[in-house]
Amino acid sequence: MRAIEILGKVSGILIGLVYLLIIKENETFLWGWFLLVMATVGIPHGAIDHLLYHKKVTREDGLQKFLFLYLGIMVIYLVCWWYLPVIALILFLIMSAYHFGQANFLPIKVENNKILLYLNTGFFYLAVILFGDFERTTEILQPMVDIQIFHPYSTIIIFSLFILSSFFILLLNPKKKYYYLIELTVLGLFLYHMPLLLAFITYFGFWHALPTLIEEYKSLSFDVDKNKFLSFVKQLLPFSLISMVGISLILIFFYEWLTERELTLLFFVLVSLISAPHIWIMNKFLENSSKRHRQVPS
Repeated sequence: MRAIEILGKVSGILIGLVYLLIIKENETFLWGWFLLVMATVGIPHGAIDHLLYHKKVTREDGLQKFLFLYLGIMVIYLVCWWYLPVIALILFLIMSAYHFGQANFLPIKVENNKILLYLNTGFFYLAVILFGDFERTTEILQPMVDIQIFHPYSTIIIFSLFILSSFFILLLNPKKKYYYLIELTVLGLFLYHMPLLLAFITYFGFWHALPTLIEEYKSLSFDVDKNKFLSFVKQLLPFSLISMVGISLILIFFYEWLTERELTLLFFVLVSLISAPHIWIMNKFLENSSKRHRQVPS
């Protein structure tokens, strides 16, 4: 499974290099690759939350309670987006930063300063992605909030987050901390020089969704007489398709009334709605998963 993760990351880097060096500013290719990664690993990695939440949801009554809770969180967050969009955006960034940082250190057991480590690392990667293509970021967020005030301080913000992330990584015991420092530097520089959508899908798809999907695959048990991979795919399909079809129909419905940047913003708002309950459930799952990994002594 480790080979699949490495292959995915290498593929993401190669596609990024091909785009930067050869294709350049081809929106069709950019959106095609973005949607492909979202459909194959991005959305599916959150499609078995019902299995990760509790074994009882395999029963009909348990599944109904799970769906009620899941949809309830989505509705509350939607109301927040409608009436307090800036607050909703800030909450989404904080949740995403923690979620990304947490999954980033999944292979090791983090004992101390985990919240600060997760938040700083997640915010660093978000910062290089958002500030790296600040013009596009500004265009997308313009209907909601003007972020031009942050532009003069972008370098300071990124460098400060890099220093803080590096500091907390150095406090880790495993020898792998040096790998994380190199990754923080090299991947950060790479993402910073990529277009917004490509940078986001590269990190989200291959440094977050794919490793998490692999961890889910390893953690779940299936009938030994059946093909585990096919069984896993079958478990992913229902909620993956519901999410993808639902988001697509909403975007199609608003296509005639919204501009491209407004549709892009709407897409990320829709993604945030399914992310809110997903992040809560994945926190419980990843915390339990990290306890199963053996910590390598320094």
